[in-house]
Amino acid sequence: MKQKDKEKLNQLNKAGLLKELEKEISELTPIVVDKRLGKLKDVKMVAKNRDKIAFIKTRIREREL
Repeated sequence: MKQKDKEKLNQLNKAGLLKELEKEISELTPIVVDKRLGKLKDVKMVAKNRDKIAFIKTRIREREL
């Protein structure tokens, strides 16, 4: 993560804007799916985005068939 992004996240956190902070984090760490393995590269986001991950994996499987 870039220094500029870290500073922005710290400012949001200090202001108490937790929802905006979570939104920023999700934008900065997009879901990256490895098509061959079907696994996430950024493991931290797994728990928060299980539904999105399942949807993406399903779409990948449908394309492969």
